[in-house]
Amino acid sequence: PYTTLFRSSTAITVTSPPDPVPPTLVSVNPTNGASNVVISSNLIATFSETIVKGTGNITLKNLTDATDTVISVASSEVTASGSVLTINPTGNLLSAKYAIQIDATAVKDAADNAYAGINNNGVWNFTTEVLPYVWSQTAGGAQSWLTGGNWLGGVVPNPVAGDTVDFSAANI
Repeated sequence: PYTTLFRSSTAITVTSPPDPVPPTLVSVNPTNGASNVVISSNLIATFSETIVKGTGNITLKNLTDATDTVISVASSEVTASGSVLTINPTGNLLSAKYAIQIDATAVKDAADNAYAGINNNGVWNFTTEVLPYVWSQTAGGAQSWLTGGNWLGGVVPNPVAGDTVDFSAANI
């Protein structure tokens, strides 16, 4: 943005000073420490100013089984609109505890000031809902309850409250 002032035949151009302030994280959804988060939820980070995607990754750290899902900010799974960054993973989250980490190069403002990023598990973490499991027996003749190979999961079921054991394919 600039303004041109005219005095006689001399033009003076006045420009705005550059923006030296990087965006900061204002809020996250699900909130830090949330529990029973729906596994199909989008992950939303709201910043202090309008943002654009930079370069780098966002990492969904599954703290329950120590696996990571790395999403490039260039992918369609990540969108920036106004001050909101939305992460829409291609698949549902698992029933687990997650921490979200954002590379320091992944988000910036219009003046190219980079967000500092999240490089630890304490800033944005949450636990997803626990879904009941359906144990299904493989098709065939009489099958032993105690043989893992006779179950679709390959292990002998150890049902807990809320689980369903499906005997529809069993010959009992």
